[in-house]
Amino acid sequence: MKKSAFLAVLLMCASPVFAQGEDELIKGDTLRKMLSGRTIYVNTPFGELPIRYSGNGTMSSSSSTQLAAMAGEPTSSDTGQWWISGNRLCQRWQVWVQKRSYCFEMRGSMKSVTWRRSDGKTGTARIGS
Repeated sequence: MKKSAFLAVLLMCASPVFAQGEDELIKGDTLRKMLSGRTIYVNTPFGELPIRYSGNGTMSSSSSTQLAAMAGEPTSSDTGQWWISGNRLCQRWQVWVQKRSYCFEMRGSMKSVTWRRSDGKTGTARIGS
């Protein structure tokens, strides 16, 4: 797997929902409200990657040096921007994943979600506080 694609998989994120079905799409305003001020723990082959979503539209994350090196990234931490477009979470890191913007559909429950990126990549995450 190419390093940039590998990190892209690692950097996916998720969002909680209240009493919705596990396969139900999490929609715009709900998605925004549920991300603000929370940390999402993205499942990776090397452990969880925490991504903190601030209410002001910024995000931040720190990984182990090993995880960053495996992904071919020059740094083990990064910051970026996140926003909601329709019913999708979009985000862009300042350094990671070649500074590209990606958008994701989220489905899930209060404890965990699955995500699908527009290119078909998928994954899971758990919801923190």
